[in-house]
Amino acid sequence: MVAAALDGLRRHLTGAMDNLPQHSGDDVQLEQLRRRLADQRAINEATERSRDQAEALRIAAEERLARSEERNSKLGGLASDWTWETDAEHRLVFISEYGRDLPETPPVIGQARWDLPDVQGLPNDWEAHRRVLDAHLPFRDFQCCGRDTTGKLCWISLNGDPVFDDCGEFSGYIGIGIDITARRDAEERSARLTRMYAALSAVNEAVARATDELELFDATCAALHDKGKFEVIAIHQLDPVVQELVPRAARGLGVERLNTHQIGAHGELADTQSILVQAFVQGRKWYAPDYLADHRLRAHWDRAREQGIASMLSVPLHRHGEVCAVLSIASGQTHRFDDALI
Repeated sequence: MVAAALDGLRRHLTGAMDNLPQHSGDDVQLEQLRRRLADQRAINEATERSRDQAEALRIAAEERLARSEERNSKLGGLASDWTWETDAEHRLVFISEYGRDLPETPPVIGQARWDLPDVQGLPNDWEAHRRVLDAHLPFRDFQCCGRDTTGKLCWISLNGDPVFDDCGEFSGYIGIGIDITARRDAEERSARLTRMYAALSAVNEAVARATDELELFDATCAALHDKGKFEVIAIHQLDPVVQELVPRAARGLGVERLNTHQIGAHGELADTQSILVQAFVQGRKWYAPDYLADHRLRAHWDRAREQGIASMLSVPLHRHGEVCAVLSIASGQTHRFDDALI
């Protein structure tokens, strides 16, 4: 009986095992092959994506090269410091690198030039320039200025040509920029010297014609204001009774608006924060290239702001070898007087 039962169990287990899946060596190799094929498929897909990306980069590079060649062709091979592109709304979309940080640098991408806070055109030029752009016309030597990252005023010249797509639709401008700061500085220095020579000639004529001191002072102020194009001119003279330098003649501001400056009883510097007093007492010229940044003049900043003074030069005037008055020339521009002019 027991033998019969054990035999039945054997047959039952045998039948059960016959129905289980078999894992031969061939099956394991097949599974490994499937996995390798899956891995290879993933590698192929990644390679294909990389190839597509490389192709897209190649096409983009070729397009940039084509635009560059088109730019050079359109602009006639003009010398340039950097290149730029705008879209159909005149917003900057590309600016090449340049060694100096100018107002027109990558942070302005996406903006029109006239929206940039630190970029200025010549008087009335922006309106005329925008009319040219809206008419999709080429332009040459449009000049504008702004501050670089150091705060120095710089000038740039822009040349541009319109771009149209295959359907003839306007798509923006391509162009070049040139740093003309050195040229503008040289032109301005030359113009200042020309104006100064004209003013000095007028002063010499006044000296020959003047019949008294006040007439000479007034003619000198008029010559420097009218010929030299300086904003404010004044001559102060010492009043020995009150020991003050008082204004005797002026142009650009009325005499009544000018300060008096106190001198000590023994000629010492009673007002040490006045370059006019410094010039009178020490008998030599004094210059403030940036008046509102000169902390020695802090006491006079409010009046300078009110009068629009940004730089100032004070020069002592002599009579018989003694200082008798001080000529002061003020400008609304900083660094208005260079060494040659002084």
